[in-house]
Amino acid sequence: MKKVLIISGNRQPIPPIQGGAVENLAQMFIDSNECYNLFEIIVISCFPKAKIDVSNYKKVNYFFASEEFKTNKSLMYINLFLSKIFHKTFVFSSRYSKFVIDKIKKENISFDSIIVENYIEAVLPLRSAFPDKEIFLHLHNDKLNESVLNGKRIVKACNKIITVSDYIKTRVDSIKNASQKSVTLINSIEVSKFGTLESRKKGEALREKYNISNDEFLILFTGRIAKTKGVLELIKAFSMLTNLKSKLVIIGNSWYGKGMPNDKYMHELCKATNKIKDKIIFTGYVDYNRIQEYYSMADLVVIPSIWQEPCSLTLFETMASNVPLITTNTGGTVQIVKDYAIVLDVNKQFISNLSMEIEKAYENYKSMKKRAEAAFKYVQGFNPEHYYKEMAYIIEGEMNK
Repeated sequence: MKKVLIISGNRQPIPPIQGGAVENLAQMFIDSNECYNLFEIIVISCFPKAKIDVSNYKKVNYFFASEEFKTNKSLMYINLFLSKIFHKTFVFSSRYSKFVIDKIKKENISFDSIIVENYIEAVLPLRSAFPDKEIFLHLHNDKLNESVLNGKRIVKACNKIITVSDYIKTRVDSIKNASQKSVTLINSIEVSKFGTLESRKKGEALREKYNISNDEFLILFTGRIAKTKGVLELIKAFSMLTNLKSKLVIIGNSWYGKGMPNDKYMHELCKATNKIKDKIIFTGYVDYNRIQEYYSMADLVVIPSIWQEPCSLTLFETMASNVPLITTNTGGTVQIVKDYAIVLDVNKQFISNLSMEIEKAYENYKSMKKRAEAAFKYVQGFNPEHYYKEMAYIIEGEMNK
């Protein structure tokens, strides 16, 4: 049996007790392996802020850091300087990378392949420490492209670079010879958890909890509350609505974990809601195990990302919940939603166009629901079994060469 070592990033642990799309996808692969048993899995994870019970996992060995590894600010400033002046970046090694390598050696961990979950800083140190092992970089963001000064070395160090969308693959392939190693594996979710009768009943209870009446058109946003996610633009678009009785529910935090964010951007959002604060609800962080309930209470989901979104899980979750969707033409989004959603360009008219499309969605709700039903059927193929088998094929294929 092949031994696969999975390495988390330095911020959120696996299992994903603090959330995180990367960590949830890694855990889905691990959960599926408990059923299909193709690999012996070892996980090295960053420090969990709460005790994690991993006793239920019979085919996984977990190793956790005993301390937190924060981003080195001096290296961050160097990259900021390089980016502004030369439009370049450099991938530095890190203390966390050293911890991972030291842990492998100290615990005498035996493995055949390494899957580095989006933590690109670990690739070169791991290649140096383990020259005969296979390294798979599972890339969830636009971290490796022609602007990375040591990008060619990183590509050379990897056996495969698994990208979450063709958009990210195109960015990786901007580096010479990278296309020979890059392959797209689109994200998946546990689709069976979404759009169920139970979640719909709990969604109705949530509407009561938040005092949202049945005749109010509920618009939902879920995700990290950051400028790149377009939350401010959504609030401005919502404030322009005139022809419908509606509420906007915003789920999320400024970073991962519980509680409400308290940062400059959040204050900007609150300022924008002053005149309509009775119509906007900020829930704060919602545990991922309950997120399907929140989708079920919505009439419309808006994912208004204004950056090049790599492959957002919220798109899959919305479609699996059988809820109409409005989103943006960014990154890998169109590859995922195809024509099952209303897709807007991010331009000077974006806010006014978004407001107009929300009103259209309300006015033409029957046609929006038909589109949502088609999306629901389409997204069923992006399930844990499919994801596990595709990932296994990539790992096994490389190992059998």
